[in-house]
Amino acid sequence: MNLLAKINFYLKKPKIIVITGNGSSSANEAIFQVFSKKLKVRKISNHNLPFVDKDEILIFETKIKELKSLNFFVKNSSLPILLVTNLGEVSPGSIFFAGEKKDLEEILKFVNILPKNSQLVLNLDDEVLRGIKKLIDFKVVTFGFGEGADFLASDIKFNHLTNFKLNYQGNTVPIWLDFPAEKEHIYNALSIISISTIFNLNLVEVSQVLRDMKIS
Repeated sequence: MNLLAKINFYLKKPKIIVITGNGSSSANEAIFQVFSKKLKVRKISNHNLPFVDKDEILIFETKIKELKSLNFFVKNSSLPILLVTNLGEVSPGSIFFAGEKKDLEEILKFVNILPKNSQLVLNLDDEVLRGIKKLIDFKVVTFGFGEGADFLASDIKFNHLTNFKLNYQGNTVPIWLDFPAEKEHIYNALSIISISTIFNLNLVEVSQVLRDMKIS
């Protein structure tokens, strides 16, 4: 990143979404598809940052072991959001699964340098991630299939179309995906919905955009 781009970022302080974990590429594409209909977003490749506008939301996808390469961006963003999709392999036959504790250690190192206005969005079905809320002081938003998630998917019907009920703060919203989805796609939808609330987007409108989402 050249010096002028760095100064530009420091002055504009755009909002950013950092995506990491298994399935991050799929989540990256899904988030861009949906949010580009509602917000001014841009995917950043290889951390090569062009000049940005303060109204832009920048999306970074990175491996867990490379999170520290984004230190400058999260420290100088007006709203850094860290999405951890999952650490372990998603299990089709059960709700819960577990990632590697060493990956959690890397995430916690990164979280420790985040400013206090940061927000974390986590897959609560990954048992290694479930305990992270006890270890940090940041606002954490969770999603998943299991009880306790802030955004919980239930009554899932997989067919040529996929639909499920989104349970959030005592409310239920029907969500449709216009393709035969797999579990990973449901997680992508839940992560999008979770982040949507951070940006104060209307969930019903977001659900309508989700229905038109194309799988990668």
